[in-house]
Amino acid sequence: MREIRLPKLNSNDVAYTLFEWYCADGDPVTEGTAVALVETSKTAEDLIAPADGILHRTVDAPAECTPGDLVAYLFESDAERTVFLAAPPRDNATGAATGAATGAAASDPGLIVTAPARALIEQAGVDPARLSGLGRTVIRRSDVLALLTDAHAPAGTSHPLSRQQRAVADVVTRSHMSIPAAYTAIRVDATRVAALRRELQAAGQRPVGVVELLVKAVAGLRDRYPLCFGAYQDDATVLVPDGAHVAVTVDTGAGLYLPVVRHAGELTHAQVGDVLAAFSGKARHGAFRADELTGANIGLSLTNYTDVLLTQPIIPPGTTCMLALSGTHRDAVAGAGGTVVTRTWFSLGLAYDHRVVNGRDAVVFLRDVKHALERAPTTSPALSGAIGPTKV
Repeated sequence: MREIRLPKLNSNDVAYTLFEWYCADGDPVTEGTAVALVETSKTAEDLIAPADGILHRTVDAPAECTPGDLVAYLFESDAERTVFLAAPPRDNATGAATGAATGAAASDPGLIVTAPARALIEQAGVDPARLSGLGRTVIRRSDVLALLTDAHAPAGTSHPLSRQQRAVADVVTRSHMSIPAAYTAIRVDATRVAALRRELQAAGQRPVGVVELLVKAVAGLRDRYPLCFGAYQDDATVLVPDGAHVAVTVDTGAGLYLPVVRHAGELTHAQVGDVLAAFSGKARHGAFRADELTGANIGLSLTNYTDVLLTQPIIPPGTTCMLALSGTHRDAVAGAGGTVVTRTWFSLGLAYDHRVVNGRDAVVFLRDVKHALERAPTTSPALSGAIGPTKV
């Protein structure tokens, strides 16, 4: 007997939907065959049989499942499956035998109640009839907790969170629970960035903005600050991948996404712009592939709305640093000869894992990013090749 468990398909979702089974119980399948369709918040992927065998499903479709859940078995023969079906019921999460079903499960034969959920049901005295009203085929401990919370909630209108927002909540929770974060912000003069954009427009070239420049500036510092691009492994080890893979927040009103600009240091500014534009389109339609949302080794949070002074982002698990770009501001300052001039600036922050990166390193890293932005190159022939119109 071999288990089929739901794999982790992306880093943002806490749960997926097993939408459809392609095969019925008792069907013979071969290794590499697609046996089910699994939907994440961004894409749909086939669940592949890891070996030859006789399929037995433990979850009906459609059903909400989490990575690692046991969803089916593969038996070597029909006889082995027959012996299995005569044994006591098994917990869907662990695969362990649970003994006879309790009244909570027996009251609705269509429900699968995990062992932790069953224990809480018995402890809290939950009426088994209420489980059917949850609209789920698999009842987990979290479902029972939600049921108990709702029973004591004040009267009012309930607003269910979307799957995408629940995925964000999971990432935020794991980040706060596991990463001891610190935060530093620096002020960046935006004069050169604005001037460069005007110069490129006047020259008939494709203009670039602060985000493209920032992605390139950050990627260019990977060799100098490898720990800022690392992944904490344990108390003595940090994994530093090759290349700079910069995740950039995208939120067009249809949910927050964190897609990755891969090998950003090898792209031109225009190519970075093309990638970001494509991300915006995919965010509007929720059309990201799973591979576009994984593999980041540093992140950039964009909250560059006017008058936003400071934002402190979470650090996505698996990374050590997350930058934050805030809004653009104008100050009146004293100029030469007693004149008053206007200065444009924005705040650039860095949230960092203090187990890996120290305060001084964070400040020096931010200062190097600042200098790269404040000294952006002029519109020279060399720059035309680097920033001009480019196809990806």
